[in-house]
Amino acid sequence: MKRIIEVDLFSEEDIFEKYNKHLANKELIDYIINEADPFDKKENIVINFNNMTKVKKEDYLPVIKNSLLSEFNKCSREIDHNNLKQFVYLLIGVFLLFISTIFGKSFIFEEIFLIGGWVLIWETIEIEIFADTLVKKRKAILKKLINSELIQVDDLL
Repeated sequence: MKRIIEVDLFSEEDIFEKYNKHLANKELIDYIINEADPFDKKENIVINFNNMTKVKKEDYLPVIKNSLLSEFNKCSREIDHNNLKQFVYLLIGVFLLFISTIFGKSFIFEEIFLIGGWVLIWETIEIEIFADTLVKKRKAILKKLINSELIQVDDLL
């Protein structure tokens, strides 16, 4: 099965970032990602560019491919950062719970450490359920898009 994403390019600003011609426009990348969502793992994605500018396909298709790869790497780094944050929060949370058992005679300190420990543990769970899920979904979409075919429609005519 094949899925086609149509992209109309009317000006050079639609293709390239305003201050860096070596990066694709962020809105363009977000549009492509949003159009690819949701996707079936078995389907092939083809991105058709209706280029109405004077920019040649050799000048912008690699830039778009590299920007998709850069976004994929950014998602990978964010997942790694979230995993490290979860590990640290879990360690500190368990440590605070352990400390709360030591302060058994001092009710206020016991409760402060107990609440602090559980807050960090719940923050770990929240990151895994909500933040990581969205980033992992975006990473999967980007992986599919990186392996997709980019075509300038003029070549088909």
